[in-house]
Amino acid sequence: MPQLRRLHLSDISNSWTKYTKPFPFVLAYLTKVSMGLNCVDFVQFQQMIIDMFHRVQVLHISIDCNSDQAYMSSNRWEQLIVSHMPNLRVFDIRHGNWAKYIIANNYNVNPMMPNTP
Repeated sequence: MPQLRRLHLSDISNSWTKYTKPFPFVLAYLTKVSMGLNCVDFVQFQQMIIDMFHRVQVLHISIDCNSDQAYMSSNRWEQLIVSHMPNLRVFDIRHGNWAKYIIANNYNVNPMMPNTP
């Protein structure tokens, strides 16, 4: 197996997460992962991180088209990172629907934000 250090995955969907278990490769040299998630449940994403990307130092995530509210839970992210990603130094996340989630589910989340539709 080559010494893969950086990996970019785009448009990952639920069907992609049905990989063979246990994951057949050890990605020992992988340090940076960028991924675009499209309709992947947080539980499936979490298992993918634990199985394949637990050694990474840099993780960039872009989430589009996802209504799974677990992605909005800072406790879930903290638990995943602290428990399963000991080498992580950079964590960068962009959630395409976060503003819609806040407006739809908690209109007065931040009193400093103007209440405009």
